[in-house]
Amino acid sequence: MLSRSIKLALVLLAGFAAVPFGHCAESATGARPPNFVVIFGEAHGWANTSIQMDDGIPKLKSDFYRTPNLERLAREGMRFANAYAASPRCTPSRAALMTGKTPAQLHMTFIGEGKKDTVPDAGLKMIPPKSVLELPEDEVTIPMLLQKQGYATAHFGKWHLGRANPSKHGFA
Repeated sequence: MLSRSIKLALVLLAGFAAVPFGHCAESATGARPPNFVVIFGEAHGWANTSIQMDDGIPKLKSDFYRTPNLERLAREGMRFANAYAASPRCTPSRAALMTGKTPAQLHMTFIGEGKKDTVPDAGLKMIPPKSVLELPEDEVTIPMLLQKQGYATAHFGKWHLGRANPSKHGFA
């Protein structure tokens, strides 16, 4: 089980840096689709903001850190308090959030990363699988789907899904 420091306290507080989507045209009914922002904060624990993440657990906020802008986002928007990171590593977690697939489905598990690409010593219990270090361009991502629905998408900050430009994955 993942520790609470790895648990995503809030998808809005979760360095995908910031992924704003929005400014769609009005629908036929005159209602505008919602705008939203996803902030994927690496190593961001439950008590690293001044927002109480879970209404039932008062200690799940910081008395030290002051995050008034995030407080305003949480107050004026929606807060999600029950989610988990797909991996303890940032790249597989980012890829999972972008695609809706597990790191294992994407082959982005990074078992044995940094080791030589040779058969491991006979003493190991398994041969690590080959890892994918770049989010494949043919993977359908949430931003791609949102663009098809008329959303303007943008990515700011740390990409960390390989060397491809975020525009290859649905960001303007």
